[in-house]
Amino acid sequence: MEATDNAGMARAEVAELTLQEEYELYGERYERAHELLADAQLQISEGPWIWTGTVLLPHSGYAGGVRGTTLPGSDGDTSYDVIDSRVIQPPGATGSAADLEPMRRYYQGKGWRVEEQASGGWKTVWGRTDDGYWLEYTVHSNGSYSLAVRSELYWTNDEPALEAAVVDRVPGSYADNTLPRESLPGDYIPFPDWSDAIPK
Repeated sequence: MEATDNAGMARAEVAELTLQEEYELYGERYERAHELLADAQLQISEGPWIWTGTVLLPHSGYAGGVRGTTLPGSDGDTSYDVIDSRVIQPPGATGSAADLEPMRRYYQGKGWRVEEQASGGWKTVWGRTDDGYWLEYTVHSNGSYSLAVRSELYWTNDEPALEAAVVDRVPGSYADNTLPRESLPGDYIPFPDWSDAIPK
């Protein structure tokens, strides 16, 4: 039986999609990831969060899926996931296990699967949504707390081509990897329309 991806699509189904159709699907998944990220951020703080890197492009599935999830037969050119993250440094934070509790309660209140990890100077609580996204909240003993969202893998016909299609539509400073220093929950780079191709 052919493996289906995080959207329940088989590779043969995705093979019938045009690049534009794949692009628009990725945009929907990107928007969903940021909806989840914003709601989770609000469980911790309504204040500003620090950005951590490039967040608009599909993330190649070359290393496999989040939390050991797999998509048999996929590789870096045929699969991707959606990922973004933010960091906050609460006053007086020490990485206490008790600081995970608000996020743990949030996951449990949603009825999501919850997993935890701890090692040395950090502790993490994971929550898996019903549509295959994972939220990862990590508290570090140095007072830096991170929140990430990452989907399980999706099939694509050509990950580099999909990535290039996004790059071709990214406005100005974002294309140069110049991102905001920080923002409030719910603020992220709007996903460009297919018609927003930048003339070369």
